[in-house]
Amino acid sequence: MSVPMTGWRFEPLDRSSGVPLHRQIRERIAGAVERSHSARLLPSDRELSALFGVSRLTVRQAVDALVRDGVLYRVQGRGTFVRDASVAERVTATTFLQPWLSGRRGYRLAVDELTRARAEQEGIARWLECAPGAEVVRVRRSRFVEEARVAVDVRFLPFDLARSLTVADVTGGPLTNYLVKRVGVQVARGHMAVLARPADAEEARLLNLRPGDPVLVRRLQLRSSTERVLLAGWSIYRPERTVLEFTVSG
Repeated sequence: MSVPMTGWRFEPLDRSSGVPLHRQIRERIAGAVERSHSARLLPSDRELSALFGVSRLTVRQAVDALVRDGVLYRVQGRGTFVRDASVAERVTATTFLQPWLSGRRGYRLAVDELTRARAEQEGIARWLECAPGAEVVRVRRSRFVEEARVAVDVRFLPFDLARSLTVADVTGGPLTNYLVKRVGVQVARGHMAVLARPADAEEARLLNLRPGDPVLVRRLQLRSSTERVLLAGWSIYRPERTVLEFTVSG
């Protein structure tokens, strides 16, 4: 029979199976996560140790494995939580918005800013490889899951390419769609980098964090076949709500 605990139900261990106990606990917790639609805070290592009748080290092995798998995440001083896998993002130039474009309930895109700007701001001249002071278009788009803002996308495009960009283009799909279908330029290659850093005051306000809390940042730059930079910018994520997935081939 399954064992209930504070909104959770865990299947008992099979000590005669020969399967290592930490692996069984990992499977029991993963199964409970799949079945639970409301419980988000996992019982503590001490509670799980008492429940399963094993050492805390064994429990820690199981929980750490699920953290590495992206199923759980830890917050120091608060506990271990279930990661919302629905905000997992497969990172390419064209598909990272797919969950928000699929009509999935609770997902929403909003355009916070679509303005003309000057490239001397925020080092954008260097990013776009244009003359300092050149006119550009700045876009800021927010991504929500169940009305919680989980990511903010900031993009800069050369003005001659983005003069016809509309709010519908920004919320209707990746900006590469606009470049290809409306402008007629092809994205030949891109560069991305992912890093963690402290949130500044504005990022903290937008993502409901405290200034200095960690955020996950994905920087990107897209080029045409003639090596012109078509788009540059970054996306900022709440780290505990995000899994970035990359496919590597050789």
